[in-house]
This record gives sequence, structure tokens and C-alpha cells, in this order.
Amino acid sequence: MTDTIQEPMRCRSDARSITLALIAVSAFALTLPATRIALEGLSPWFVGFSRSAIAGVVAALLLKRFNSPLPKPRQVAQLLMIAIGIVFGFPLCTALGMQTAPAAHGGILLGILPLLTAVFGSYLTRENSSLIFWLCSLVASCVVIIYASSGESNHWQAGDLWLTAAVILAAWGYAFSGRLSVELGGWQVICWALVFSLPISLPVSIYLIPTNTVTFSSWSALLYLALISQLFAFFCLESGACRRRNRPYQSNPTASAFYNPAGFSNLFR
Repeated sequence: MTDTIQEPMRCRSDARSITLALIAVSAFALTLPATRIALEGLSPWFVGFSRSAIAGVVAALLLKRFNSPLPKPRQVAQLLMIAIGIVFGFPLCTALGMQTAPAAHGGILLGILPLLTAVFGSYLTRENSSLIFWLCSLVASCVVIIYASSGESNHWQAGDLWLTAAVILAAWGYAFSGRLSVELGGWQVICWALVFSLPISLPVSIYLIPTNTVTFSSWSALLYLALISQLFAFFCLESGACRRRNRPYQSNPTASAFYNPAGFSNLFR
């Protein structure tokens, strides 16, 4: 009887998780194009730091509004690891990479992100995923790498190296974020990581404020990166993941599957 009642609840929870994940990946999908637009009038260093600074100020207001308790010292150490990956590393590397790499090409390179996230997640949690999961992930990632190295873009450039670094740093940050969200709650993880990064991101952003005339489209793209890519999309992704998991992030196939198309291999665990 209990199983009969819980099954529809699980289905509704799964549907909400998938919906939230789809919203998140749709928002993330515009990150590289928005970065390219922002770079038309802004320096990559300013874009990388200011998107985190703006998001950090909003995150501080949200944490204050909902009276979120301060993280424990052990959790602060993990938040700093997250900040290295997805507050500083990924935004800066993508901004530097988008100076030369096409946005579509960059999106293809990000196809290896689910595999690296799973690798880091397995290392952090000491969990062993099934063989078919690793095989599907490896095949999908190999297809991505081969496609990225073929056609008109058959040689690697500096932009590709920056984007590869962005993928590694993002996977590192996502793995820590997923593990910590079980303790803090999904949306609070990215908020606290942004807030603890403000002593660096805010003064550097102020120092790098452009003195030249910047187009409206560049400022709009920067706001999208700060408010959507750096905040709202993470809210949806982590909220959807938390609905599914009682285990660390890497173990949740729904969440990791929707980072990009290659991640659908995660559904075959």
C-alpha cells in the first residue's frame, strides 16, 4: 500500500526534476553566445570577474532575505573549491576562450563536461558507477572530441585550450557543489560560493570597469551571464537534483544528464 502511494509521488518528483533540469540547460545553452556578445565591448577579464561580482551581490541579498545560516568551517573549505571551479575558473576561461573560438564550437567542446563531472564525483565520493555508464559516457565524449577536431576546425587553437580548462574547472566545481548541496540545499551552495568570492571579484571588477563606450547589447549580455547563467540556471539545476537525490551529485542521472547532449549517457546507468 505504501509503495502504491509513493510511486505517483516519485513520478511527479521525477517530472519536476526533469523540467527544472531542462530549464537550467536551456539557460546554460546561451552562456557562450552571451559571452561572445559581451566581449564585443568588454574585456574578457572584466566579463569573467564582473559576472561573478554582480551575481554575488544578488546572492548576498537572497541569503539575507531568507536568513540562511552561515556554513560551517568544513563547508566553507568546500565552497572555496566550488568558487575556484565555477565562480572564477569557468567564467574566466570561457571569456578568454570566446575571444577566438566560435560559440558553436565551444558548445561542442563542453560535451565532455558530464564525463569529467562523473570522474570528479566518483573520486570525491568514492562511489563506483556501473560499467555501462562509463562506456556510454566515454563513447559520447569521444564522439564530441572527434567532431570538435574535424571539419573546418581541424586544429586546436588557444581558444580551445581555454575552453578545455573551463570544462575541467566546471566539472571540479560541479562535483563539489553536488556533494555539498545535500547538506546546504541546492540554491544556497552557489550563493555562498559567490558571496565568499566577493572580496576578490568585486574590487577586481571595479578596477576593470571600462572607460570606453560600451554598447547596450554587451551590457545586456553581461547581465544575462550574471543573473541567469551564474544564478538562476544553477537554482533550477540544483533544485531539480535535490528532488531526486539522497546521494551525492554524481550519482544522480537526471541532473548530470542535462548539462549538454553528451550527458544523456548518464541515463543509462
